[in-house]
Amino acid sequence: MTRHRALSVATVVLALLGIAITIFLVIEHQAVYDGGLAEGLFCGGGGHFDCSQVAAHESSWMLGFPLAMWGLMYYIVLLGLAAFGLVLRDGARAAAIGLGLLFAATALVFDGYLAWVMFSQIGAVCLNCVATYAINLLLMIGFGALARTAGEPSFAALGSAWDPRTAAIAATVVAGIGAAYYFTWQPLHLSRLFARSETIEFLQKLEEPVDVDMARFAGEPARGPADAPIAIVVAGDFQCNFCRALTAHVERLERRYPGKLRVIFVNAPVSSACNPAIKEDFHESACYLAKLGECAAGEGRFWPYHDYLYGAMPLPEVDSVTVSGRLARIGLDPTSVRACLASGTADTALARDIALCRELKIETVPGIVINGHIKRGGFYPWAVDAIVRAMLAPG
Repeated sequence: MTRHRALSVATVVLALLGIAITIFLVIEHQAVYDGGLAEGLFCGGGGHFDCSQVAAHESSWMLGFPLAMWGLMYYIVLLGLAAFGLVLRDGARAAAIGLGLLFAATALVFDGYLAWVMFSQIGAVCLNCVATYAINLLLMIGFGALARTAGEPSFAALGSAWDPRTAAIAATVVAGIGAAYYFTWQPLHLSRLFARSETIEFLQKLEEPVDVDMARFAGEPARGPADAPIAIVVAGDFQCNFCRALTAHVERLERRYPGKLRVIFVNAPVSSACNPAIKEDFHESACYLAKLGECAAGEGRFWPYHDYLYGAMPLPEVDSVTVSGRLARIGLDPTSVRACLASGTADTALARDIALCRELKIETVPGIVINGHIKRGGFYPWAVDAIVRAMLAPG
């Protein structure tokens, strides 16, 4: 195999690898959009390597689509250009390789911007995304090496170099781009339709009498001004991935609208061990973690505890054993926590939360109450964003 052919095969393999990773990233973007978590390869679901935070950030979306979709299209094009490098000759081959080098170099510059955003703006890293940066660097090196062996480019020759092989490559690229668009657009479109209908339905509810007096949540852990125009109650479970995703989104809303939101947390563990409404022990540590949260609240440390479990810890690590071993790291006194648990105070407080959720018919988590209006069942995080924007809009 000649050096040129070996380099061309290597670029084809790199482009295929980029396609595989970006397909995975598109799927993860959809999961995050639907209110779930990106928990796939190299994603811890928390801490520094939190792909969910990266996927939810505005920099990961362009023209209403995840950047992963545009990346997928880019790799499909580079696959075609690398394949052209195998079948074309002379100036046409050099032109195709030159385009590949230009695209790879441009992508690498954009990668530099995205890396800066991840480290300086988001504070979390998506290792799958970083893997594409490495692939783009290798693609640029590969196309650069090919360009040195390909001679003078001729774009005129490229435009006229059509035969069954080049036509098949071009058709494959076009079909691949079309498939990337359709299979990204379709689930997003369905999610947006559903989220839009949920948003409209909830905004209409705001014109009706409230479902519950917000005074019922007095004494629950809360942050934000008491007179904030919007009070959001989240009924959650510390082992619930959808609760975790919604919480991250609500925190972004708090940062975006400082002083405009008051956030209140109510325990709703999905475990039959303490919650009579649950018939199975879905989350084995949920009751224990909720009780720890009540003890943390007694020490004035609920929100550091809440933020640590929902943000700093990867979801698979959120269990009774791991969290109990990190109490001091969270700022809790292990001796005081043990005394709190033994006293039964936490059991009483948790039972009160569970009884309140049952009374309000909040039977799934995360449950949401906004200014006294209850949203039962699932909730798209983006619907919360639309509702908050509508409620804060002038007039």
